[in-house]
Amino acid sequence: FEPTIREVRSKDIEGHDYNLLTVGRRSYITSAEIATVQEPFNHILIGNYTAIANDVSFDILTQHDYTRPSIFPWSNPYSKIFDCDPGSYERRQIIIGHDVWIGQGAVLMGGVRIGNGAVIAANSVVINDVEPYSIVGGNPARHIKYRFDQQTIAAMQRIRWWDWPEERIVDAKDWMQQNAADF
Repeated sequence: FEPTIREVRSKDIEGHDYNLLTVGRRSYITSAEIATVQEPFNHILIGNYTAIANDVSFDILTQHDYTRPSIFPWSNPYSKIFDCDPGSYERRQIIIGHDVWIGQGAVLMGGVRIGNGAVIAANSVVINDVEPYSIVGGNPARHIKYRFDQQTIAAMQRIRWWDWPEERIVDAKDWMQQNAADF
């Protein structure tokens, strides 16, 4: 629940330091696993006021191309079979918006974008982008419903309360616990 943005650093295959995870203001992760090929372009960006439950997995490993004769990651420098160009395999960032809730045991695959205000149900496997204020669940995760009507969603996207100064958010605490359409 820190009031500042936090970063988790890692090292790439050549030992260079890079930013693996950026967590926005007041966001938290209860516990998570990050599966990745350690490269600077593999990054997880989490917005402000986002809640991530226990045992969430972020899978930003090199994606296996099933359309080729072999699904083995031939161009992965960790395979040690070929002299590989580290820039030749796919890198995928995960971007999670503001005010998102991700349930326990969810898995987010590389390249997904989770819109502001979205809810990911427990144990869901997210392989596609999730629209703002959408509730998704299942394996693979599918749209269940929106949290609000489209007019309220548009207003929430315009208001962007998560970017307000913290003092303003504290002052609006009672207001923020009421009906979203009235907000």
